Amino acid sequence: MPAVRKDDEDLSPSRSFRYSVKVVQLRLANGDVSKKKREHKVVTRCGCPVEMRIKPKGDSGRWIVSLFVEEHNHELLPMKYVDYLPAHRKISDVDIAHMESMRQVGISIPKIYESIAAQVGGFNLVPFTKRDMYNEIRRQRAMQNGDVNAALRVLEGAARTDEKLYWRYEVGEGQHMCDLFWSDGRSQDDYKVFGDVLAFDATYGRNKYNLPVIVFSGVNHHN
Repeated sequence: MPAVRKDDEDLSPSRSFRYSVKVVQLRLANGDVSKKKREHKVVTRCGCPVEMRIKPKGDSGRWIVSLFVEEHNHELLPMKYVDYLPAHRKISDVDIAHMESMRQVGISIPKIYESIAAQVGGFNLVPFTKRDMYNEIRRQRAMQNGDVNAALRVLEGAARTDEKLYWRYEVGEGQHMCDLFWSDGRSQDDYKVFGDVLAFDATYGRNKYNLPVIVFSGVNHHN
């Protein structure tokens, strides 16, 4: 079980779990307005000896545990809080769809969270927090305004003027694009006339998205 240090023993399960956060009030000279400032979180280490090592077992293709130490030198996180650790929290596709449908009719995130908690039987049974819901909304907005959607809009616009344009894309885990292919009408016509030589170049370096760019190039009488 993961172990953390906590300052608040009375944390509500309906809130995201926060560690060692201190809030200080800074008052301006006139004393009428106050601002909240969150101090930098200090990472503390206690020398916990818990460790697990794995290594390959010869040429069998299997891995084995070569060392396992399970004795902690500190208190463990109570079981009722474990589900609120980031590694255990997850919003399902059904919950995301539910959240989006309620947001479209003007229902706020706190009210949506209360509705989900009522359906499952309590806040302690919801496998995610309100902060996770806000993060999901930000992620969706980033996708709508990001490079992927910009590329799709370009291809959609090109398709309106090029009837032969062929393009397809695939979306993988986490709603991330994993493949994109397109071929415009001019390239297809050129291939029909000059299709004797076609190069498939898969040696292009990976970009910041860690995806290769593969170019189909041909030779015609102008080269």
